[in-house]
Amino acid sequence: MKRGRPSKPKQTKIEKDCLEHYENYESAGYAASQLKLNRHTVESYFQKFAAKEIEVTNEMFIQRQRATKARVLVKLDGLIALSKAQIERVTLSDTDYSTEGVNQERLLQKSITDLNNLYQDKASIEMTPTLDIHIEAEIEKKYGQPSKDNSIRK
Repeated sequence: MKRGRPSKPKQTKIEKDCLEHYENYESAGYAASQLKLNRHTVESYFQKFAAKEIEVTNEMFIQRQRATKARVLVKLDGLIALSKAQIERVTLSDTDYSTEGVNQERLLQKSITDLNNLYQDKASIEMTPTLDIHIEAEIEKKYGQPSKDNSIRK
């Protein structure tokens, strides 16, 4: 009886068979008994499949984070542009120092505060290497303007 490592085609077949059992969520012990292989061999293949699955999942998560981060930054740029335009409209309008002028001054102060907050949010998001994908919903809740076409939850 020949002992030792199986040939490359036989190893490929064993790996394919183990993958089939792994994808059916069967235990390594059960797969080993069905395939008539050593349990440790099957366990090593199962660990390899699990590591590959984790790697793919992490890569997908990172891609989703990057896409969400880009989408959030675009929304913040839009909100910053709107805030700047509002500040410009308020400063260019001609009013006297009546009640309307006081209200206009309050609006200007609030617009400047909002613009400052937007800049701070944008800077913190740009500096963050990873991004919680729920931050998009928080920004929509804080600043309004929910976007259904850019939402993650399609």
